[in-house]
Amino acid sequence: MSVIDLPKIIRPSNPAEVAPVVTQAWPQRWRWTGADYDEIVNTGLFEGQRVELVEGDIFKMSPMNDPHAQAIRLVDYSLRPLFSSNETTFQHSMPLTTW
Repeated sequence: MSVIDLPKIIRPSNPAEVAPVVTQAWPQRWRWTGADYDEIVNTGLFEGQRVELVEGDIFKMSPMNDPHAQAIRLVDYSLRPLFSSNETTFQHSMPLTTW
C-alpha cells in the first residue's frame, strides 16, 4: 500500500513524513597508542598471554610453533654474515623446546 492508497484520514500532508528515519549509532574504534599499550601491559591485564600492538589494534597471538621458530633461525643464520656484528643486533623470541 502506498501513501496515495491510504485513506484520507491517515494520509500525511507530506509523503516524506512517512519514510522512516533510520539512524545507526556505530561503535567507535579505539586506536591504542604505544604508551596506552605499555600502561595496560604493566597492569598485568595480559599476564600469561601473547599480545601485540599492530597499527593501533591489540591482537592475541597464537604461540609460535616449531616450523615458525626454525624459519626464524634459518633467516637469522643467513643474515648474520651480511651485517657487521658491532653495528647490528638481531633480537627475536623463541619458544623453549627440547631438540
